[in-house]
Amino acid sequence: MKRFWILAALAAAMSLTSVTLAQTTPDPEVQKRVVAAVDLYKGGQQDQAISAFEELYRQHPENFDVCSWLGFLYVKNDKPDQAVPVLSKARDMQPKNVEVLNNLGNALQKTGKDDEAADVYQALLAENPKSFEGWYNLGNIRLRQQRPDDALAAYARGAELRSDDAFLHNNIGVANEQKRDFDGAAAAFRRAADLRKDNGTFNKNAGLSLARVRKFADAVPYLERAHAVNQGDDVVALGLADAYSKTGKRKDALSIYESLSDRVADNASFWFNLGVLRDQAGNPGGAEAAYRRALEIDPNDLDAMNNLGLMLYRVGKYEEAQSTFAKLVGLNQSSRDAKLNLAASAVKNNDYAVAIDIWRTILRSEPGRVDLRVSLGNALWITNDVAGALDQYRIILKSNPANADALNGIGLDHLRNSRLPEAESAFRRAIQGSPRFVPAYNNLAIVLERLNKKKDAIAILERAKAIEPNNADVIDNLKRMKSGR
Repeated sequence: MKRFWILAALAAAMSLTSVTLAQTTPDPEVQKRVVAAVDLYKGGQQDQAISAFEELYRQHPENFDVCSWLGFLYVKNDKPDQAVPVLSKARDMQPKNVEVLNNLGNALQKTGKDDEAADVYQALLAENPKSFEGWYNLGNIRLRQQRPDDALAAYARGAELRSDDAFLHNNIGVANEQKRDFDGAAAAFRRAADLRKDNGTFNKNAGLSLARVRKFADAVPYLERAHAVNQGDDVVALGLADAYSKTGKRKDALSIYESLSDRVADNASFWFNLGVLRDQAGNPGGAEAAYRRALEIDPNDLDAMNNLGLMLYRVGKYEEAQSTFAKLVGLNQSSRDAKLNLAASAVKNNDYAVAIDIWRTILRSEPGRVDLRVSLGNALWITNDVAGALDQYRIILKSNPANADALNGIGLDHLRNSRLPEAESAFRRAIQGSPRFVPAYNNLAIVLERLNKKKDAIAILERAKAIEPNNADVIDNLKRMKSGR
């Protein structure tokens, strides 16, 4: 089945550091107002706290506590552009303050200034190498900069400090994906999802990445959890259906696909997969309809075209099967299978010229294909090119003296020319080479009848009937000989 993939989601949550009052204000009244504003924040009145600190900043723009707290609140309330200048001023006053450095790095990240943010985090880590937030945020920046090795190095330092952080392990998975280390990515995503079983994103990443490395049975529980959290996520649903299909749960897979037919109505790959599942469920009509829908969306979908042709052939719509495979060959002239399927469909339509041309062409590059040479010989016989047919049969017998099809063809030529002993020998050799090859039994019986050995002929037909009880030629000849006609 065709596959559905998306890139794993980066868990880019940044960690703010609450500000500790430095209490460096020489003016007790200002310090009192700072404490009051902090109390507003701690009491859940963030807007009032911001207003109070903004008023303080207008009056005391060089106060460290005011700058550090106002910058922190701006970042926390998603106002990074306003945070950067006041936090930069706080850093200028206390260049080694790790709280200010962390919050300034977050503000710079949010404004898209990753290079500057990275410099700030490196300064932070120089002061405090055990800052999990510093390593984590630096890793996120390197990840966005498409520097997965540097990101992994930062995350590794973070993991030494906090090994059970699910966000960290998820982002390790994303970094490994950037490196195309899909096994490493799957292991990291799995660790994140095991730490946070309730997180739909982590379970989604784990499930899809495990499926990508073909660990479908392992992927199923993660995708099931992700699907339970968000049943509207079509990528998860399709990934779960694919994993179900690969683990033999085709009924469950089909149920998911059928439920999505309205939501994914314009996706050719979806309809192709649905066609496969319907076919496996014994619904050829539904499979045919799905493949036709896929081709309506993408008329050049080679897989859908091939499967539609096979479906049409199986249900006896040989003329349309032939036209479908003819179009497929036109679009994909290097496909040997498409050409062989076209030949098989053409034979069912008695269009032997098409089949003969295809088989001749393939045999020029693959002369050892006995099956194709047999088909070519039989088609030439049917179209009255007896000499051409015999040439093919003789080529086969040179390398495979016991080939039943070729011996049967040689026997038919002898029978046609009333060389009955030679025909009998050829048919008996065919049976000896392939004891279940019923056409040789039937033809041998006709020879024996002409040699006035009707009893032996009937015995041969009885053996043939035991092999193929419903063979019409055998049944008709047996009835005729037993009736004495």
